[in-house]
Amino acid sequence: MSAEAFYSSILRTERSVSRASPKGKLQNCGKEAGRNEPSARTAENISNNSKLYNPVLEGDIILTKEQADAIRFNERHGETKRMKRQVHRNVTRMWPNATVYYSFAENATDTTKRIFVKSAKEWSKDTCVTFKENNTAADKVVIYNWLGCGTYIGKIGGNQSLYLGQNCDTIHRTAHELGHTLGLFHTQSRPDRDEHITIIWKNIREYLWPEFGRYGNKTINTYNLTYDYGSIMHYSAKSASNSNKIVMRPRPDGRYLQTIGSPMISFYDKLAVNLHYNCLEKCNPKYHKKCHNGGFPNPNDCSRCVCPSGYGGKYCDERPEGCGETVYAKTWFQTLVDSVGRENYNPYNHNDEFIMCNYWIMAPIGSTIEVKLEGYSKDGYSDGCKDSGVEIKMRGPAKSESLYVLNPRQFQEEALSKILRLLLTLNK
Repeated sequence: MSAEAFYSSILRTERSVSRASPKGKLQNCGKEAGRNEPSARTAENISNNSKLYNPVLEGDIILTKEQADAIRFNERHGETKRMKRQVHRNVTRMWPNATVYYSFAENATDTTKRIFVKSAKEWSKDTCVTFKENNTAADKVVIYNWLGCGTYIGKIGGNQSLYLGQNCDTIHRTAHELGHTLGLFHTQSRPDRDEHITIIWKNIREYLWPEFGRYGNKTINTYNLTYDYGSIMHYSAKSASNSNKIVMRPRPDGRYLQTIGSPMISFYDKLAVNLHYNCLEKCNPKYHKKCHNGGFPNPNDCSRCVCPSGYGGKYCDERPEGCGETVYAKTWFQTLVDSVGRENYNPYNHNDEFIMCNYWIMAPIGSTIEVKLEGYSKDGYSDGCKDSGVEIKMRGPAKSESLYVLNPRQFQEEALSKILRLLLTLNK
């Protein structure tokens, strides 16, 4: 979608809200909670007192009038100099001292409260951002348990609403909305998205076309980070589909189809937030040199590194603790049997965390490691491998994209790695 077309879509969105109702419309996830997607089901009105006189974009993003005006200007007038951004450009939208104050509305359920706190900890543990409950703070996020999922981009001042409605109060959905609260836009809105995914417009419900706008460099800051198919901020492959068909296909060959729509905060998500809030400046440069395989110092403890998936230890040079093992490839195929998924996994109760199993497959330098996925007892497909899956990291450097696979029938070739190790991570 061109900048001018996107500018027009903002106008249409704002008019539809202001003329029809002061309530705005937000995403209703329906039964398929956890999918990263716009309002694929009938959007629901939220509240007469919710400040939703403003445009609602991409299903779950609420904009202030000032933000909408800024995007209009940016998209009409383009760049004065080249900048690459994925978080909101206006630094006044950052939370001072990287501290987000919050409180719960009266209708927030115990489940909503538990999920919010758990999701906030997921963002805090590897960034310098902190979340503090404070009912009297002048500027804070107020969490409501109403229909729909949605929130504002960054800090807007005063009480700003975060909605976790029907089927939205899961760790995945809440962590996604908190990404917006911290300043992140959707990944597929990046200026360079057309270099990495193909939008299949004919498969999208026409009234949802505006949800797939692409922002210019002046609006979004990518911090020169690679396009992250595995970001928790990326829509899933069938988002807003009019016939359960794929609407976004990774380029050039679609191999990352099951990667997009991930339910987990990715390494790059954490790095983007750390860069946005200048978290890494808290650590002496000597600590940066100690992190291997693309890791970076944890601003909460500079002596330890935040590692890409599949790597662990203090300096990201070890296999992560827990299940899995290091195995050595031979000149013939060996069989590795393990399971993905678990019977008691449920995103709506306390069994809502993934268990990760990491395998390092080693070979002499100069060798080529081959991996075939030959069998899977269940015939399933899930955008982003929401319930379970296999992550294959076969390229260097360590931070480069990984393939996520649920059903081997969607993976028709061997995984080839010409580096000394190939990483398999099973999420259960």
